[in-house]
Amino acid sequence: MNFLKSYNCLIEIYNKQISFFKNYLSDLLLLSIRVWIGLIFLKASLVKIADFDTQIILFTYEYAIPFFSPTLMAFLATFFELVCSILIFAGFLTRLSTLPFIAMTIVIQTLVIEHNDHFYWLFLLLTLTIYGAGRLSIDYLLTNLLKKNDRK
Repeated sequence: MNFLKSYNCLIEIYNKQISFFKNYLSDLLLLSIRVWIGLIFLKASLVKIADFDTQIILFTYEYAIPFFSPTLMAFLATFFELVCSILIFAGFLTRLSTLPFIAMTIVIQTLVIEHNDHFYWLFLLLTLTIYGAGRLSIDYLLTNLLKKNDRK
């Protein structure tokens, strides 16, 4: 009987810990992922914006993607890196904003340069795609507003 009480006590402590992680720390983790991955792509876009002519040259010779115009690819990469990283920071349209980055990461890894960091990026982006931005986001606020409006 004493063993059963101890076991139930451990289960209760475990459940409280899981509940705490789920209710508080998961949102901080998702926010941290958003900031981390957002910074990676935002910095890349700012470098491209600072000297766009050089980016076109790089996309022509170093980052050449078959069947696509280097100018178009440089523009699209810059555009998506800038816009989607800001959206991910804010937690607005997060799941949708991760999709261009997932595509870019796969293209970079397979056609441009192989690097282990790309797998880390992919895992972080997939985490945001699957779990969303968390409660510390515009997505969460808008979802709750829409739910409240539907109830009225």
